[in-house]
Amino acid sequence: MKLILLFLIYFVLCSETNANELDDQVYRITSNKKYMSSCMKKSIELHHGYIKKQSIIDINKHFFVEYEIQTQKGIWLVTCDLDTGEITKEENIYNKTTTSLTK
Repeated sequence: MKLILLFLIYFVLCSETNANELDDQVYRITSNKKYMSSCMKKSIELHHGYIKKQSIIDINKHFFVEYEIQTQKGIWLVTCDLDTGEITKEENIYNKTTTSLTK
């Protein structure tokens, strides 16, 4: 019985230590994702509505974010480059029109 009690006390103390260590960690946004909020703002300004889904796309360590935006005129997929903060592609899923904004 004492052994079980000691084990439980040890387990609780170890759990608290690990939780405190996690709380003390500092989380930073990596440089390739620093335009996340800018991309979201530009996407919503381009197609007024609400974001149904957000996906991060990694193409050989070049990151993009893709937003699925529900508007009154249908659903739009907007892709934004996380290295530059620029919209690179938009696609209206409702009528399957695509506009590529890359040069």
